[in-house]
Amino acid sequence: MRFAYVKAILAAGALSLALTALLYSPSQHVVFDATLDELTSIELESPSLKVTLVPGKSFWSARTSQIKDASQPPVVQEFRVSDKALATLNQTLAPLTAYRAWPLTQIDELAEYGLSREDGKKSILSLKTNAHTTTLELGVDGYGHRDTYAITHTPQPSMVLINGELTRLFTYAPASLMDKDLLTATSQEIKSISITYTHIKNQNLALTHHINTDAMMSYWSYTSRSPGRSLLASRFVSQLMNLKVKEAPAEAATWWEELPTTRELIIHSKGTSDEVVTLRQIPKAPSTYLARSSRTHHVVTLYEPLARQLFLTAQETLSGESSETPLAPPRHEFGDGHHH
Repeated sequence: MRFAYVKAILAAGALSLALTALLYSPSQHVVFDATLDELTSIELESPSLKVTLVPGKSFWSARTSQIKDASQPPVVQEFRVSDKALATLNQTLAPLTAYRAWPLTQIDELAEYGLSREDGKKSILSLKTNAHTTTLELGVDGYGHRDTYAITHTPQPSMVLINGELTRLFTYAPASLMDKDLLTATSQEIKSISITYTHIKNQNLALTHHINTDAMMSYWSYTSRSPGRSLLASRFVSQLMNLKVKEAPAEAATWWEELPTTRELIIHSKGTSDEVVTLRQIPKAPSTYLARSSRTHHVVTLYEPLARQLFLTAQETLSGESSETPLAPPRHEFGDGHHH
């Protein structure tokens, strides 16, 4: 009799656990039932910033406001999202499902999960479609083995563990979402580059890439004279490939049109596809560099130290074309394809 009683208790407990696991299993607990295409806006409010993102087909817009300093005007950006960020968004929002979920009433100490209501470090993430809005209280980044604990109140109050890659994209948006590459081609894919200063005559030149199956044997030379390894040309190309986008403020297009006589550098690469990148330096703000790529037709700002060095090298390259002594390709015991 006693054995039957214990067996009944154990069975009831197992049933209770099974029902709880069913209710709070990853396959059952959908946090946000929508895809990326259905999103109309994303809002993230942290203790210091409020960011509103509006997804688009080619470009997203972001409006960032300072919470601690309301006197600062909002910063508006229109930017292209990187392929990597898009892949993460599409994988996690199809729909967004919790890895684990627990009834909020069973959680004794929220601080253990970075969700303390007293420390003021939480961020509020709102995912919106035309049909509904889902709001999540996010814990501090780094909890849950780099995934994120969060509180959601629909369909019932719960603590959930969700994809940390997704929350980091929004927490550090738009910087984490933005496509930082100015060029699509790699250095090995580019066959030639032309440099043009639109307001300086007779200072245009072209660089040729002599491609070898062994990357160490490839080199750059000036097109206008007999091929030979050029240190200046190689340095210029190396700096160009490291050039990165910093931000894409909405006002950048206006700045661009208002400065038609700004120093301009045009790179035309002929590799897997033709690509034209136009760079400009603003005279009244020498540390500000703008760029527009034929890939996006969008004006962006560049990281200043890299852009400044590129312009200096371009100047040196232009002035050094006639004075630099070409470097002969190195001789190899079994030949390198060049006549000696």
